[in-house]
Amino acid sequence: MTTPALSSKLRTVRKSILWFQLSMVAGLGFILLSNWSIWLPLGVLAAGVAASVPLYLVVLGIWHLFKQTRHGGFIRFATSTAIVVLALASLPLFYLLWRAEAKPPTAPLVAMTDGQRTVMLQGMWHVGSEAFYKSVVYDLQQALNHGYVVFYEGVRGSGSEGDQWEQAYMGNALTRSYTALADVCGLKFQLDYFDMLEADRLRQPEKHVLADVTTLQLKQEFDRQLAADPALAKWASAKAQRQSQQAADARLAKMAEFLHTSTDGQRYLAGVVCRGIFSLQQTPTRTLGREVMRDPLEPVVVDFRNRALVEKIIQSPAEKIYVTYGIGHISGVIALLRRETRPWRVLSVKWVQVVTTPKEFDSALPLAVDAPPTPR
Repeated sequence: MTTPALSSKLRTVRKSILWFQLSMVAGLGFILLSNWSIWLPLGVLAAGVAASVPLYLVVLGIWHLFKQTRHGGFIRFATSTAIVVLALASLPLFYLLWRAEAKPPTAPLVAMTDGQRTVMLQGMWHVGSEAFYKSVVYDLQQALNHGYVVFYEGVRGSGSEGDQWEQAYMGNALTRSYTALADVCGLKFQLDYFDMLEADRLRQPEKHVLADVTTLQLKQEFDRQLAADPALAKWASAKAQRQSQQAADARLAKMAEFLHTSTDGQRYLAGVVCRGIFSLQQTPTRTLGREVMRDPLEPVVVDFRNRALVEKIIQSPAEKIYVTYGIGHISGVIALLRRETRPWRVLSVKWVQVVTTPKEFDSALPLAVDAPPTPR
């Protein structure tokens, strides 16, 4: 049987544990936020103190209403409120930090066959960690050594008409925006690593195929769907929709420019946020075989290009093909191959981690650093 004295002690212990946990979260949050600037966590604490004034008046009124005369005073209340506000402000960052480590973005490597030919589908993220791209390039080199033909993604320019359409409706989404995004997130852009295969491409160009469509083909498919789909026509007529991607490109470029002159702590915090958001982007559309709400341009920039890729796979005389395409294309390509006259089947699926937290290591050799030679 619990006595009133014991119950009071238990409440005190629980309250102490709660405030210890909140203080720990707030303290760690102060350290994390101070990576951006010491004034950021101090500003959050000041906001908590300011918010405590009206809250204290409300609580004081409630205490008097119920004739409760015991309270800790304003200073204690303001301190507690500031700690709670700082802890709550830090929680989203802690969640993104945990998310990036516990559930990092992944990409599939899918092996398929129709009984005679083999296709490897390597899903790509256009921005990721160096280790991911090095592993992909290594696998591609191994595949080339074993007789595979490599099919690459990459919408090709085709002159003013198609290129102008791409700029109007997609901004720089397939080119400069990825570079800016990599700079903001402290990651790498995939094309920076495919140069490692340049020597092999020059030696045997027939083994390296740019399997994507041109900007003019995209425009022509867009015009065809525009005439047949009233919803797409309505979306295209809204000028603000066409400008939204360009505005996003401009924001990314400005953020990347700022981070080039920022402190190490600011780049670290930007990387935490970015990698966490990347993890959240591992949505059902980026997994195999499931769909959610689609972008209005997806039938053009995804479905149409999927059909073009599958057509090139079917028409290719190569018995072994290794495809590197964005992860958003993989489920659609698999579905199209399974519907062929000679249906393809999946042999295996392997998932590879795309984004890892950058780590730097430091140690020491049992050697003294040699001094430069003395000039004579």
